[in-house]
Amino acid sequence: MKKEQEVKERVRKDWSRGTRTQKMMAFRVDNELIEWLDSQPNKGRYINNLIAADMKNRQTKENGGA
Repeated sequence: MKKEQEVKERVRKDWSRGTRTQKMMAFRVDNELIEWLDSQPNKGRYINNLIAADMKNRQTKENGGA
């Protein structure tokens, strides 16, 4: 059983290594924003979605969109 768990963990790590990058940053955040972020069920996905929406918004503006 332990061997099977080790294999599963190795496969998961290999997959993650190819599809994800981990970044650690330090910056000041207002308390109410921390409370909001803490209320999100998946913080990483929430931050990824915010960045993706910002990128899309900026691209739209640069291409003459509203």
